[in-house]
Amino acid sequence: MAENPDMVAFARQRVPPQRWGRPREIAGAALFLASDAASFVKLACPDC
Repeated sequence: MAENPDMVAFARQRVPPQRWGRPREIAGAALFLASDAASFVKLACPDC
């Protein structure tokens, strides 16, 4: 996706840092959301 000019433009318009997140930047959030500790957060978005 990062090589698709339309997706790069989308990220720059919608994401405050105007770039894709790096794996080391999102690893903690991904790990948390995949864990049981995030059960309350998951309930906030039933379609997720």
